[in-house]
Amino acid sequence: MEQEFIKSGTTVMQQGDTGGKAYIIKSGAVDVSTKDENGKDVFLAELGPDNIIGEMTAMCGGARRATVIAKEDLLLTAIPEHDLVSAASGSKKIYNYLAKLINFRKKDTLHKIEEQKSKP
Repeated sequence: MEQEFIKSGTTVMQQGDTGGKAYIIKSGAVDVSTKDENGKDVFLAELGPDNIIGEMTAMCGGARRATVIAKEDLLLTAIPEHDLVSAASGSKKIYNYLAKLINFRKKDTLHKIEEQKSKP
């Protein structure tokens, strides 16, 4: 795992891109958003230290499901896809944590998209 420094305002990951790295935020904060089926931006979360980002693509494959932009300068620990999958395969605790997190984030995303639709 390697450390990466990202300047404020930089796009860390773009919805639709492919990529297998996940990141743990060591310092700083990010804004996470997605686009609904009409292309309208939906804010999902602000995440800071000790949060993981990019876990869905690393664990489930496919394209990035959200755009993540550095709200502040970031120090990230990059976790290659194979390392995250290996850690989850080797530890029931890590697997359960990631499964619950992914499930929560999927449900929260759907809820926020539906909430956005009901706004005038």
